[in-house]
Amino acid sequence: MNHPDNGVLRVVAGVRNPHHRAVRGNPVRLTGDMRAADGFRIIVMECAAHIAANIGAVRDGEREGVHQMRVGLRRMNVALVMLKMMPGAPRVKRLRKRTKALATGLGQARDLDVFVDEILAGMPADDAAALETLRVETGRLHREAWAAAKAVVEDRAIDAFLDEVAALAEELSASGEEKNRKALSQAAPDVLDRFLARARKRGRRIGNGGDHALHRLRIALKKLRYAVEFFESLYPHKSGRRYLKRLKAIQDLLGRVNDAAAARATLKRVLDGADGDVVALRYAAGLVTGFHDARADGLRADALKEWGAFSGRAPFWR
Repeated sequence: MNHPDNGVLRVVAGVRNPHHRAVRGNPVRLTGDMRAADGFRIIVMECAAHIAANIGAVRDGEREGVHQMRVGLRRMNVALVMLKMMPGAPRVKRLRKRTKALATGLGQARDLDVFVDEILAGMPADDAAALETLRVETGRLHREAWAAAKAVVEDRAIDAFLDEVAALAEELSASGEEKNRKALSQAAPDVLDRFLARARKRGRRIGNGGDHALHRLRIALKKLRYAVEFFESLYPHKSGRRYLKRLKAIQDLLGRVNDAAAARATLKRVLDGADGDVVALRYAAGLVTGFHDARADGLRADALKEWGAFSGRAPFWR
């Protein structure tokens, strides 16, 4: 991908990744003497480039492509939330709604990718025969979900979205108001503090580790992680890397706990729309739920322990 400084031309011209392979987001390169508005412009354009570069991969049915595009959209949403914190920032409410709508359109395909590739694939081999009816029924939903995901990237709405992002970036670049001249080195710690405060607030409500409370903590930590990654280049490399490593470890544990809860939701969808042998499907669903719920119990305890150790750590940006 091009450097974000060239992002406006890249998005408006509709330039895509010519190889149609899934593309990860580039590290964001910032300097502390930038205006905050310029730093946020670079962040927003890098997120846009990440999204645009994965359109071809989704169109071609590459599973990592839909994952990376959703990551790009989630990163964009965090960037827009950060932008709201800046005095005199442009209004981004409509753009955030579009970001969430696009991510929702890709969501079922990604959820079923995980269900097929990780949840079902992680089942004991001895259960393979009992799970065959479930695999067939899930396959039908999976194909429908991927058809919906491909429709998202074929729709002209995604080009309109990227053009609107480009317009926002130009507005930030042209902004000359005194209140927008705050240095990025001053703005970044305040932004990071707010994301950390939200995560700690969610962490105080996890109790004994109920799925809903842990899910909300996981989302708050994901947002904190993206914000840290955006501003990481402003700080000493090792301190940021250590912090992100601990943050990612907790996220991984919470993500695996959430996979079990997401599997139950997917199984309900399969059973509600089943055309096949419902008795066999219910039996297979019970096997999947029991196996992954049992694994989640241990992961949940590990996640609570890791969060307890992490939550009291002083942030590296202060």
